[in-house]
Amino acid sequence: MYTELGQDTSDRTESVELLPTAQPKPPDSVSKTAYDGANNDSSSPNAAPPKRAVLRGILHGLGLKILSQGRRKQKSEAPKVPLWKSRRTAISRLIVHFLPMSICIVLLFLYFRGFYVGDRLDGVLGEEGVEENTLQFASKIHELTMLASLGVVVLTETRRRLLKTASPFGLLFAGIGFANVNYLWSKELWGIVKPTGKSWSGRIFLLVLILATLLAPFIGPASALLMIPKLSDWEAGGTDFWVNATREQLWPSQVDISQVEPSCLADPNGMSCPHSGWEALKTSVVGRFYEEFQVPGKRGFSSMIIKSWSRSTVQQASIADALIENALKWDEVSKMGSVVGGKHYRWRNSSRWEMNDVQQPYTSINCLKTSVTDDGAKISRIPFHKTDLINSSIIDEVRSRLDELEPSLLWVDTSSLTKEVNRSVAAIAVLPRLSPGAPSHIIGCLPQSRWINSTYHITNDRRFGPQIYPVASDIPYDDDAALSQYPVIKISRSWAEYLDPEINGGNITVFQRLFRDANITSESSEQDQSTMIHDVLSLMVTNGLSKAAYTASTQGTLKPDYPAHFKPQNGAVFGKGGQAYNMDGIDTSNMTMFTMNTIISGKGYGHRSKTFNFAATWLILYSVLAIGHIVFTVYTGESYMSFESPAELTTLAIQSEKTTVLENAGAGIGSRHIYAAPVAIREFDGKLGLAFEDNAKGGNPVRPNTSYG
Repeated sequence: MYTELGQDTSDRTESVELLPTAQPKPPDSVSKTAYDGANNDSSSPNAAPPKRAVLRGILHGLGLKILSQGRRKQKSEAPKVPLWKSRRTAISRLIVHFLPMSICIVLLFLYFRGFYVGDRLDGVLGEEGVEENTLQFASKIHELTMLASLGVVVLTETRRRLLKTASPFGLLFAGIGFANVNYLWSKELWGIVKPTGKSWSGRIFLLVLILATLLAPFIGPASALLMIPKLSDWEAGGTDFWVNATREQLWPSQVDISQVEPSCLADPNGMSCPHSGWEALKTSVVGRFYEEFQVPGKRGFSSMIIKSWSRSTVQQASIADALIENALKWDEVSKMGSVVGGKHYRWRNSSRWEMNDVQQPYTSINCLKTSVTDDGAKISRIPFHKTDLINSSIIDEVRSRLDELEPSLLWVDTSSLTKEVNRSVAAIAVLPRLSPGAPSHIIGCLPQSRWINSTYHITNDRRFGPQIYPVASDIPYDDDAALSQYPVIKISRSWAEYLDPEINGGNITVFQRLFRDANITSESSEQDQSTMIHDVLSLMVTNGLSKAAYTASTQGTLKPDYPAHFKPQNGAVFGKGGQAYNMDGIDTSNMTMFTMNTIISGKGYGHRSKTFNFAATWLILYSVLAIGHIVFTVYTGESYMSFESPAELTTLAIQSEKTTVLENAGAGIGSRHIYAAPVAIREFDGKLGLAFEDNAKGGNPVRPNTSYG
């Protein structure tokens, strides 16, 4: 065991257990008089710190000690005050924390509050990299100032302990070694852990020292990560809105003629009819490529997709129109007024308006073909996938169409089939002979349609002008296992017949026109014919289902302050919007509410991810450490202006009395017990030196505001 240097065991306030050493025990004459120094002070008398001490403290804090010597040339060193007891002087030493702390506060505020910069940083157009390089350089300066700040924290605490109490020898090097992460596994650190950890104050110091060592390699990258604005997607408001249709009306489990809009019953070629928009289907039929194409709605376009062998899907028309309507309103609002925490949202690379909790029709189809070389008199059944049709009246109708010049289409309820199948409806396509002597073809098809969960979205890419793209979806197109969870829609024959009305004054039907536009000729292969039939029927059914509740639209009136409701709420820079429509006094029991969210692409602060959270954590830890040091320094009013560099520590060691504690350590220190040896900085005959247990006799504690040689 060893006691505080200069105290008997009967008067000790702190004891630190040493590791076993080879050094001899200190002589009995090394006692209280040798270390408390009450009777042997040859230093200059105490004095209040002059104004120059404040200036010197500022320069020392900023690392500009070379400026503190003044212009006068000195042939020899003058005595100096290692410990000032003055709040004014102590506060002057804290100026080193001001710049890094201020930047940390700003960066953390931007991170947690959020700030939208825009599509690019301000500067010369086309030279965006220059601004980011400038911020990268600034982050490096910030790193250096934080390291200087950490150095002041560690040096202040190590000198305070060395000047006031016996401390492990390894503590002398903490202010130099902490800036390298390998200090964590060095003998200098592990030699001081056990003796220093004997007291609460020692444990707190170890925590500060280890935290500063961990902070040193991370604060630079953390500053750069939070200082440079992130090009990302940001949630920029939106709105809730209501449409005047229930979920069952929008996505019915069964469709029949009662769900056909009255306007369609009066005019079979109206826009509200199931077949409307059929002209767009020609894009896929003629091209024969599996790709997106646009289907018109009341306000814009939806994206029809046909994928791999007759799988097709498109957004529900009335909901897609409502999304377009509200997206255009948000775009208008983005150009109004100022935005809290940054620029207008109008300055963006792109926008994305999306709706969740929506569904859309998805149709797949299976067909079987029967070839007929005669008049079809022998036909007794029409085969379908895993079932047949034997209804004589329907077969007679099919037989009567074999010699027609144009293809024809008959719709059949699935109840007419010999075996119950989990399909929406049945269809029979009759294809005429392509050349004399060639067979006619009867194709029995079973469409299977479902309402599947989806996300509707619209993209506005401002890099190519304020262009609004068609509504699109995020859905599992080809995952049969995922699709099987959705029930099959039951379609009546009466409703299906509205998919194929006569057009162009009654000269041709939709199916016939699509067949003709597909350019199926006598030279076409049977595979081409079969593929075309699959595609056309799948597209027709999907397009028709998308017209369910076609007249449903956004309800309510815009509030007087509706722009504020389209933006993020509660003063936030990023986040969800509110409700821009006034629904007071409106019965919403037969309506459905949707939420449109707006996502913009641009540069900003506040991006949330594990990496950014990690970076913010390091800056928070640095700030807590620096603030704690500031509070403690102001409370004690003590500041230390000596022993800051290896040169000063070396000079202190040279003028110290010889000790046997460091015997055989001149060529290197091989074990950590040397670093655990107790040592203090004491005054000997007006000069300061290192006092070990065997050379501390005659040493006196260092007094505040006193000059020493």
